[in-house]
Amino acid sequence: MIRSRSKKDNSETTPNKERRISITFIVGMAVLGFIAQFQWIGLIVITIFAIYALVTRMPARRVYTIALIMLGMVPLSILIGNWLIAQNFAAYSFLAFVYGIFIMTAELRRELHGKKVKDTTQQGSGFDRA
Repeated sequence: MIRSRSKKDNSETTPNKERRISITFIVGMAVLGFIAQFQWIGLIVITIFAIYALVTRMPARRVYTIALIMLGMVPLSILIGNWLIAQNFAAYSFLAFVYGIFIMTAELRRELHGKKVKDTTQQGSGFDRA
């Protein structure tokens, strides 16, 4: 069956929306990192983004990509000559990696609870046979 291209499917618009939010977050963090001298502002923004990513079930790989981009901003800010901003980006990337672990754990839990997983720990070790 051939679908017309004029109708938008929800599965096609959702990834685009998530991409736009991720790109907006990356650009916002770059601007915030170079403008703000206070580390707590960036930490609050990253925490809000992590909560948003957890609630909307954003893939963990996207959070890891953002963390890698922030980690790449560290040498760039060192080349510019601002060590304080480099330290801020290092802290931001570490926190984003930690939040990525939480999000990946939530993904795996959803995956495991969605399927019927056979528990092999209840079968015994073989030594309990009489």
